[in-house]
Amino acid sequence: MEWETAISRICETPSEADWVPREAAGYHIATSWYILAEALSRIAETPFPKMVQTQIFNPLSMGDSWVGMPETSYFSYDDRMAWMYRTHGENEPDESLNSVEGAARVRPGGNGRGPIRELGRFFEMLLAGGAEVLRC
Repeated sequence: MEWETAISRICETPSEADWVPREAAGYHIATSWYILAEALSRIAETPFPKMVQTQIFNPLSMGDSWVGMPETSYFSYDDRMAWMYRTHGENEPDESLNSVEGAARVRPGGNGRGPIRELGRFFEMLLAGGAEVLRC
């Protein structure tokens, strides 16, 4: 699904029937990440994948990491590409996430891919407080 379509569908979705704004927080596992990413993109005036690349991955020397992997990169990894698995029910690879299209889809909070050595840098940065790339 294209980015604009995802954002439009989320914004058009009615609130839950018994939810009253400003009285309780609401969290949706996927849609919340899209809205956060869209807000950051608008503030930075940069598409989310480019913003992640320039503001997080590049400063951490994560040149082989992606949120929305280009097709050419997908094929260059060949059999080194780790499979993403379903986390409910049977523990099976999720074909829709492991396809070229699935890897290319920009899904904030759910489609970060890269070598473990690079992803480790990201998590170590977070454990250290994020000062290298996260600013208030």
